[in-house]
Amino acid sequence: MNSLGPGAIAQSNSVLQFGDANNDVAEVQLLLTEFGYFDEPVSGFFDRETERAIQEFQEDAGLAVNGRVDANTREALFGRSIASRRLFSSNQWLGFGDPVLQPGDETGSVRELQVALNQIGLGPIAEDGVYGNQTASTVRRFQQRYGIDAPVLGQLDRRTALVLSGVLEGRIRRAEFPVELRPGDFGFEVRELQRVLSETRNPQGSAYFTGPFTGLYAEITEDAVRAYQRDNGLEASGIATERTLNRLFANHRYVVVVPFRHNRPPMAEMNRLRSAIARLDNLPGLRPQSLRFFGDRRGPYMDAGRYVDREAAEARVSALRERGLINARVEHFQNPLARMRLSQADLRP
Repeated sequence: MNSLGPGAIAQSNSVLQFGDANNDVAEVQLLLTEFGYFDEPVSGFFDRETERAIQEFQEDAGLAVNGRVDANTREALFGRSIASRRLFSSNQWLGFGDPVLQPGDETGSVRELQVALNQIGLGPIAEDGVYGNQTASTVRRFQQRYGIDAPVLGQLDRRTALVLSGVLEGRIRRAEFPVELRPGDFGFEVRELQRVLSETRNPQGSAYFTGPFTGLYAEITEDAVRAYQRDNGLEASGIATERTLNRLFANHRYVVVVPFRHNRPPMAEMNRLRSAIARLDNLPGLRPQSLRFFGDRRGPYMDAGRYVDREAAEARVSALRERGLINARVEHFQNPLARMRLSQADLRP
């Protein structure tokens, strides 16, 4: 058990009460959540639910029940021990200033942030410890998805860090992120997009994509997606949104499925699949984080390709088995994209 470090709020003499709205309130709400007194969103607003939780905590702690975070309540809250020291644990952020991290930072904490964002399904982003444009963009998406009114979008303020901690540790319900591919992305999913665009004809009879299947979402892929969107009455953004992907893959219902082997470490399985896919598809830079996994009655699995006809899918299965994925097989889906996606966090015991 580790005691909570003395953060700014723990050392403050100010009283928090109904109507207050700031990061200190968010930190109190998160602690109350960890102690089992609060199950509402960590909003940073001291509402009636927060007041009720404080009163219950005070009663259990033998304090005066006034519903305010006064000096005695503060000492009781921040003197409690918290067991969790997992990835991106809330404990470590309470003593940081604001912002916690920002573009331009290069630290181990940035890498931990990147790993956390990948684990909740917002990646893939590089886990290089550099807070660059890709990390800032992903933090911005997280803030927008969870309705966080951050002072600077894309910058990790304390409230964003606390909410991310809550999501990772299961105290805040995980939001569903839309499936999309965009310029700058790299990996197997982009290669699949390029392959399917090469098999799809425009009204003039030409393929939308005629370049090599590099797995990199560069200008030629963006132009092909934009042309497909324009011809199909979709917003011509050049970003492969979930609606675009659903339309494009609608007839590709024969899916090559590679299930995880039982009783094997998840990262070992990810690396096994990554290695086979990288060799087969000539994607030497493919990372385990860039593979998307799914779960249903089959258990956790990856799809390794979506095809219009079974014959093409079986050829893919044969190629994968030659590279060691002997449990690869073909399944037929009514909607290949309407499946429960798993994050790396979901795949861990």
